[in-house]
Amino acid sequence: MDLLMRSVFEDMRDLKHALQGDSLSSIDMEFVAKYKNWDHAKTTNPNHRDKGFDAYADFWVKRMEEMQVAPTLDNYKATVNSCIQCHQAYCPGPLVRIKKLTL
Repeated sequence: MDLLMRSVFEDMRDLKHALQGDSLSSIDMEFVAKYKNWDHAKTTNPNHRDKGFDAYADFWVKRMEEMQVAPTLDNYKATVNSCIQCHQAYCPGPLVRIKKLTL
């Protein structure tokens, strides 16, 4: 899961910069596809893997899919907010880094 989350951060950072610089056409939104099977990733703490975690993750995947279809500022913000909500509940360590993605 850690490696997956690092990849998410990098892709979201690139997307943030593209949205800020009006260079969205330079981003290949197909990157979203690599996150649709998040449920195969192993968590560092197996106790975090419960129905609540799965609900947050499913919601996040939906947000990513919406952003893929319509990469707007609102969809970007909603996706980042879904990351923050999950990490507040399950793994707060990366929140400082995630908050750097906010616009």
